[in-house]
Amino acid sequence: MALISQSSEWLMRVITDGLDFSKIEAGEFLLVSERVDLQKTIHEICELYSGGSEHKQVTFIPDISDDLPDYVMGDQLRLIQVLGNLLNNAFKFTQRGYVSFGAYLSGETERGISILFVVEDSGRGIRKEEQQTVFEPFKQAGHKSGKHSGTGLGLAIADRLVKLMGGHIDLKSTEGKGSRFSFSLTFPRYIGSAEEHSG
Repeated sequence: MALISQSSEWLMRVITDGLDFSKIEAGEFLLVSERVDLQKTIHEICELYSGGSEHKQVTFIPDISDDLPDYVMGDQLRLIQVLGNLLNNAFKFTQRGYVSFGAYLSGETERGISILFVVEDSGRGIRKEEQQTVFEPFKQAGHKSGKHSGTGLGLAIADRLVKLMGGHIDLKSTEGKGSRFSFSLTFPRYIGSAEEHSG
């Protein structure tokens, strides 16, 4: 049953990733602007991945700034999708060592709040010649044996979603030593009622 469940989950991800990517490439993908419970979202991501390495010698290290705002305006689902794709990718190619996730306040104005997100690992790294193509669809750097399953769209979708949100993913990687993916997004401030803030 576990194999059937895993296969069904993977198939649904293939379908979802494919639909999302097709819409993005066709210019038909629209982000929503809603209240994002940033603290809760980041906490739940950390909680989810803190148990993601139980079968491998990998330590998950969260590093979250205390000064992050409680709420911002943005597309919560797509932010989760980007961070999930980056973290899944990091765990997939790290057999031992660590995967870290950081979120830091990097700038603040009257209208917007900039937050830097960082996903780093001590995995196999990405060869220099592959770093230029790693965000292309159906590219999975560093493996041709089929050992690692996946759609080959995770990083491509993450890259395009971050661009739609006004950011850019920066990659630094050394083969055999690991990779670091980072991006900064500026979120409009959330201005809520006193009742909302007190509740």
